[in-house]
Amino acid sequence: MGNGSLFSAGGPFWLKKLDETRVLLLLENGEKLELDCEPPLPSPTPPGFAVTLMRGGERYSLHVFAVPENPELLLGVSAGWALQWCSDCIEELVNHIAHDLRNLTFTASLQAEIAQRQAKEASPHLETILSQLGRVQQYLERLLLYGRKPRVSLSTLNVEAFVQEKLRALRHRWPANQPPLSFRMHIGAEAGVARWDPQLVGAALDAVLENAAQASPQGTEVEVTVSGSADEVTLEVRDHGPGIPPEVLPRVFFPMAVRRPQGMGLGLATAKKLVEAHGGKLELSSSPQGTTVRLVLPREARLA
Repeated sequence: MGNGSLFSAGGPFWLKKLDETRVLLLLENGEKLELDCEPPLPSPTPPGFAVTLMRGGERYSLHVFAVPENPELLLGVSAGWALQWCSDCIEELVNHIAHDLRNLTFTASLQAEIAQRQAKEASPHLETILSQLGRVQQYLERLLLYGRKPRVSLSTLNVEAFVQEKLRALRHRWPANQPPLSFRMHIGAEAGVARWDPQLVGAALDAVLENAAQASPQGTEVEVTVSGSADEVTLEVRDHGPGIPPEVLPRVFFPMAVRRPQGMGLGLATAKKLVEAHGGKLELSSSPQGTTVRLVLPREARLA
């Protein structure tokens, strides 16, 4: 069931109830279209519900919300529009909170460093405070990476060396109490060079690699494949974990759709945002045998 050209914008749409099975679609140009609906509109109207609108053999699926100020009106949106609106709101909220908290932790860290320098002997308590504040600051940097609009600064880089460095860095910071990481690399001769923002693409690849490593059962490898053409480069990461449940896949790139005990649930959402800022796309497929994520990037970033 699609939403067709009539509802291609996704929303919001104003609807006026005529009776249990008919509504008027109120268009911005003042035109009004009568549509049939199923199931029949509930009475009294609940705060929100799903409905299918029909016109000329076409069917449109919407989420509909009551308007308390006017019982005759309804506000309709597509599922995709609603999810994107929620995602945008979360981005803005995360950005404001993370920015303010980063300033507070910076001040606290500075004061703790001054106290440590002035202390007559080393204080393990101050060292613990500084270590924990450092972890908080890293956490906040990841939140800000998701919450703010990416600022792309391009550099020319060797793709193979870039990916190898990301793997080395992940091995270095991998917790000692976790099973050791094992990667299998496939680097195509066409990997070559690319013009990307190494910080942003690096953060996207980090997020995908960490997800794959965390999903991988002990004794299995994470497969990393780099391939390319004259115009684009594909960085593919495949794990052999249990896969992502089918019911989660449609919203896997939205915040907190997939969340692990030690994660924020923003990794794939952030990676998608950073790859798209380069004019690329993030693709994902999953089965009970594992998950594959592909970062498909233009060889030279296409900036909007």
